[in-house]
Amino acid sequence: MKQRPVMILMWLILLLSLPLIPAFSADLPDGWRALRDDLHINEKTVTRLDGATVSAWLYLFPHRGSDVFQAAEQQLKGMRKNSSDLEYIGYLSEIDCRMSRYRSITTIFFRDDSNIIASRHRSRADWRNIEDKSIYYDMYQSVCNEEKTAAMF
Repeated sequence: MKQRPVMILMWLILLLSLPLIPAFSADLPDGWRALRDDLHINEKTVTRLDGATVSAWLYLFPHRGSDVFQAAEQQLKGMRKNSSDLEYIGYLSEIDCRMSRYRSITTIFFRDDSNIIASRHRSRADWRNIEDKSIYYDMYQSVCNEEKTAAMF
């Protein structure tokens, strides 16, 4: 039941940051940091849930034709949603720094005008191992480094 206030806070932060999201460029909006050219983290949303678990919002701008883009298209197709306007994907994710694993709690698919195509929330998402070169590996590198994480709190 402790996570309910955290989830409400995360949704509020997301809604307040929506106007800032679509125009990522060399000059990122306050609080956003590029982890790589297609992946950004909102450092204002980085939250330590317990001693080893950290949550944050990630935004991924998948390249058309990439495996990630094709997987997103399949997910949207499964939800009976049109993927032709897909521009970026938001993930509320948790990283278990001790066990090197992650879970994606909320996924939101956005059009280029920042309107939501579809969303999915999993209150009991399964933990998965972090794979090299994945978005979760980049998130892990960003939030699980003790010096960086301590500076955020």
